[in-house]
Amino acid sequence: MGKDHKPWLANRRSKIDWKFWKRYDRYLSEATAIPKPVIRELNKVTDKTLDLLSDPLDTFPWDRRGLIVGRVQVGKTSNYIGLICKAVDAGFKLVIVLAGLHNDLRSQTQVRIDEGFLGFDTSKNMSFDHSNAWVGVGALKGIRKNDYIVHALTTSLKDFSRSKASGLATRPGGKDPFILVIKKNKSIIENAIMQIVSICGEDNPESPGQKIIMNVPFLLIDDEADHASVNTAEIYNDKREIDPELNPSTINRLIRQLLHSFQQSAYVGYTATPQANILVHDSAYSDKAGEDIFPRSFIINLSVPENYIGSETVFGTNRIQYTENTGLPIIRRVIDSLEVFPLRHKTDLIVNSLPDSMVEAIRSFVIVIAARMARGQRNKDNSMLIHVSRLNKVQDRVAQLVTDEINLIRQLLEYGAKAGGVELRDRMKALWEKDFMKTTPKVQEVLTFDSFPLPSWKDIEKHLFDAASRIEIRQLNTTAKNVLDYKKYKGIGLCVIAIGGDKLSRGLTLEGLSVSYFVRFSGMYDTLLQMGRWFGYRPGYADLCRLYTDPELIEWYRHISDAMEGMREQFDLMYEEGLTPQDYGLRIESHSEGLIVTNPHKMRAGQPIRMGYDDSLIVNTSFDVSLKVVDKNIKILQKFLENLGSYSKKGGKFLWYGVHGEKIASFFDGMSTPDSAYRANSTLIAKYIRVQIERDALTEWTVVLGSGDGSGKFKAGFVIVQRNVRNNPDRFIGDTYRIKTSFSPNDEGLDLSEKELKLARDNALKLSKKKSGGTARNPEATIGGQIRRLRPKERGMLIVYPIESKQLEPSITLLGFAVSFPYDTEAEKINYVAN
Repeated sequence: MGKDHKPWLANRRSKIDWKFWKRYDRYLSEATAIPKPVIRELNKVTDKTLDLLSDPLDTFPWDRRGLIVGRVQVGKTSNYIGLICKAVDAGFKLVIVLAGLHNDLRSQTQVRIDEGFLGFDTSKNMSFDHSNAWVGVGALKGIRKNDYIVHALTTSLKDFSRSKASGLATRPGGKDPFILVIKKNKSIIENAIMQIVSICGEDNPESPGQKIIMNVPFLLIDDEADHASVNTAEIYNDKREIDPELNPSTINRLIRQLLHSFQQSAYVGYTATPQANILVHDSAYSDKAGEDIFPRSFIINLSVPENYIGSETVFGTNRIQYTENTGLPIIRRVIDSLEVFPLRHKTDLIVNSLPDSMVEAIRSFVIVIAARMARGQRNKDNSMLIHVSRLNKVQDRVAQLVTDEINLIRQLLEYGAKAGGVELRDRMKALWEKDFMKTTPKVQEVLTFDSFPLPSWKDIEKHLFDAASRIEIRQLNTTAKNVLDYKKYKGIGLCVIAIGGDKLSRGLTLEGLSVSYFVRFSGMYDTLLQMGRWFGYRPGYADLCRLYTDPELIEWYRHISDAMEGMREQFDLMYEEGLTPQDYGLRIESHSEGLIVTNPHKMRAGQPIRMGYDDSLIVNTSFDVSLKVVDKNIKILQKFLENLGSYSKKGGKFLWYGVHGEKIASFFDGMSTPDSAYRANSTLIAKYIRVQIERDALTEWTVVLGSGDGSGKFKAGFVIVQRNVRNNPDRFIGDTYRIKTSFSPNDEGLDLSEKELKLARDNALKLSKKKSGGTARNPEATIGGQIRRLRPKERGMLIVYPIESKQLEPSITLLGFAVSFPYDTEAEKINYVAN
C-alpha cells in the first residue's frame, strides 16, 4: 500500500519464529471466550497490518503511519496485543503503547498487556525473573518461560520512571524486546524521550548536534488515537499557508518528536472515531516536531463479529437499505431528566432527588443481577453506568442520592412488610412483567446467536436482596480515588454502579455492563460515540440490557451511526483498490444537521475544507418551513419540471434522461436549504456541479420524480407524495423541521439495467462477506456505493420528492431531494469553510 512500500511478509513468513503470536493465539483459544472465527479474523487482520509496516530487518530509514478503525468496545486492545506479538516476533525491538489520559485506562491496558504479551504480573515484579507471578499467556501449561523474555519499563501500578529505566543492565536494540505502557501525559512522554534518546541515541549525520536512534525498529501504538494525539493548535499563517514555525499542541508535538527520534519507526493509531485523524493535514510539518500523524500509509477497518452489538444494532438505521432496522427494543425513553439536570447546568446545580426514570433504572439493575444469578451467572461482573453531567460536584450529589436509593432498596428487601418491602417487591415484579418478560423474546428474535431461557419471577425474587447487597457505588472522575479493578473480584464478580463523566467516555471497559442511564448531551459525533460504553459483547445477558436515554439522543445516535458506516465503507473500498489515504480524499458525510464531526480545534486543517461529493448520496432531511421559502421552492420545482420535456415511467416514477448538468445546477441555484444543512446545501451542490462540468463530468443527468408507493397523481406539474411527516415539536428548531429521510431505497438504481443492478448486488454481497470474515451481513447497506461505481462520471442522478403533510399547520408541501453522484477519483473539490 503506497507507491514506495513493498509487501514483505510473504517472503519472510516461513523464516520467522512466531513464538509470541502462537502463545497469544493459544491463550485466546484456551483461556478466553472469544470464538474461533474471531481469532482467525484477528490473525488475518494483524498479518495485513504487519505487512503494511516496514520489514524491521531493513536497515535503511523508514517511517510508516497508519490507523486501525474499530467500533466502540469491539476488541481493539486484543487486536493491538496481537500486532505487538507479531511485530516482536518479526524483529521490532521497542514497543510503546500510549494508553489514554487517565491512570485507570493506563492501568487497565497494562493488565491486558501483562496477560496477553508479557505473561507476568508487573504489579508484583516488573523484571523478568524466576520470582514473577505468571498470568495469562505465562500461566499456560507447558510454556518455557525463558523463551519469552521481555523487558517491561512500566507496571499496572506505576507509569514510566526514568530512575527505574536508567538502572537497567541492558538497553533497547539488543536481543530482547522492550515495552512501555504510558499515559498521554507531558512529563511522562518527555521523560521517555529523554531517557531512550540518552541511552540509545547517536549523533545524527544529517543534523549535527542532534541525536537519532538507529537500528532499533520502533512500534508506537496510539490507543484512542483521536484523543489528545491530534494537533489542536493553529497550523496556518495569515496567508492560509502551513507554517512550520507554529508550535503544535503538547501531546501531538511529543508524539511526533518521539517518532522523529528513530531512524526506523511505525505509528499505528487505534480508534472507534477517526474523524479527527483523517482531518489531520496530510503535509503538515513542524521544524521542531517533524511530520504530523496523518495516517498516510494505510487505514484498516476492523470487521465485526456476529456477536458484537454495535450502534446500528442498538439504535437501528436510516441508511439506504432494503430491510428495515429499527433497533433493539432495549431503549427506554427518558423524558423527566431535564427537570433535574438541565442542559446547561453549572457546578452549583442543586440536586435534591433522582428522576423517577433513574430510580426505575436502578431497580432494573437489581433485577438484572438477580436474573443473571437465576441463570447460573452468579459470580459474573455486573455494571451500571450513570452519565448525567461532566461536572464533578454534580456527580458527587448524584452518587450520594444513588447510595441512599440502594440503601433504601436493601432495607425494604431485607425487612419486608415491616419496612414497606411488600410494595417495593410488587413494583419490581410489575417492572419484570411489564418490561423484561415482553422484551426478552423480541431481543432474542434479533440476536439469534445468544438465547437464554427467561427465569421465573419466583426464581428471581429469592436473589433480589443478595443482588442489592452486592452493589457498590463508585465515582469515576478526576477527583475520586475509586478505581474499577475487576481483577480483584475474579471468581466472585464485582457489582458496581459507576457514576462519572469524561473518565467513562474513553476506552474504559465496564465489565458486565447491563443498565445505562445516559442523558449527557454533546454536539460532536466522536464524543457521543465514545460515551456509548454499552456497545460490545453481552454473552448470556444481552436480552436483560437496558439503555435509559433522551429521545433526541436516540435520533442523534442513529444519524451518527449511518454517517460512520458510510465512512467505514470508504476505508474498505480504498483498501480494496490499493489506495492510500493521501490518494483517496476521505470525507465524512452527515445526514444530521446541527451536529459536528469532532471538536473544531481538531479540524484546523479542515478550515477551509476542500470538499467533494463524488461517490456519495446526498439526502436533505432538514426543511425551512417558513411559508415564503416553501412557496419559493415549490415554484422552482414546477418551473424546472416544465422545462424538462417528455418523460418515461418506471416503477411508478417519472424519469427524464439526458438532462444537461447546467439545468441541474440552475435548479439548485434557485431553491433554498437551511443553513444548518452543511452537506445537503443547495449553493454548494450547484457550485460543485459546475466545477465538474468544466472537466466534462456530470454533464448528463437522470431526473426522477419520486412518488413513494407509485400511486401519486400528476398534479400541478409534479407528484404529491403522501408521507407520514408528523407535527412533532421536538423536530422543530426555529423555522427548520427535521425528518428521518425522504429517500426511497430502490430509486438510486432506476437508471440502471437489470444486468447492471444484478452486478451491483453481487458486488455488495462480495464486499459484505469480505468485511465480516465470510458471512454476508446486510449487503443491501452497501449497494448504493456499488451502483455509483457503475455509472460513468458524466452521469449523475437527481431524485425529487415533493412531500405533502396535512399534519403540519398549515398544511404545506416540502421539497425533498436526493442526489446520487457517481464514483470519480479525479473529481475536482470545492472550498468549503466548516464550523
